[in-house]
Amino acid sequence: MMSSGRFAVVITAAGSSSRYGPNTCKVLEHIQGVPVLIHSIQAFSIENFSEIIVTAPAEHFDKIKTLCDPIPNLKVIIGGSTRLHSVQIALEALSIRPQGVFIHDGARPNPGTDLIKRMLAKASDFEAIVPSIGVTDTIKRITPDNIIIETIPRNTIIAAQTPQYFSSRYFHCIASADPYDIKFTDESSVIENAGYKVTSVPGNIENIKLTHPEDLRRLSQIMDPTIKY
Repeated sequence: MMSSGRFAVVITAAGSSSRYGPNTCKVLEHIQGVPVLIHSIQAFSIENFSEIIVTAPAEHFDKIKTLCDPIPNLKVIIGGSTRLHSVQIALEALSIRPQGVFIHDGARPNPGTDLIKRMLAKASDFEAIVPSIGVTDTIKRITPDNIIIETIPRNTIIAAQTPQYFSSRYFHCIASADPYDIKFTDESSVIENAGYKVTSVPGNIENIKLTHPEDLRRLSQIMDPTIKY
């Protein structure tokens, strides 16, 4: 395995939380008494990553910075108006150019140490890696007026998760992409659009993204209340 000190981490936490609820910053919600964002950051404490950049919304910057100040090698910055814009700003904020970067959702507090270790092991073989899980529901394509027009074979579909890993050779793709292009819903879509290959590896079914209030209840039930950070 390559030394993880060669890799940096970007934690995206600058979203509006609009689907979660009004006037609520979901990454500041608590699971077992610990903020969601801290769970997400501390998942990477298993290895000696060179640097962690956290993007925060301007209106919650002071609170998130105070929360993160005790964590070494971590910098909190104000993110952009889209996820991709935040990642672009974060890559520019890195103190040194790492061999690669792991980009993770601040709202995914339970990626699992095994997943991160497996991705680190793969980073010597692949330059763009996305963890994913298979889709169990039948997937349909619909028209704008909700008419089903196609059933998509499940064995050709995956649900992408984070963290996603990218070698520094792809930083220019991310930096030059239009941050307001709606087709760029994650970083791997940028790399794919530039014509490069992205490798999928098995993800973690319990690596749930906090999107709606019911997700907080699910995560609270899943995560071990005895874990101490």
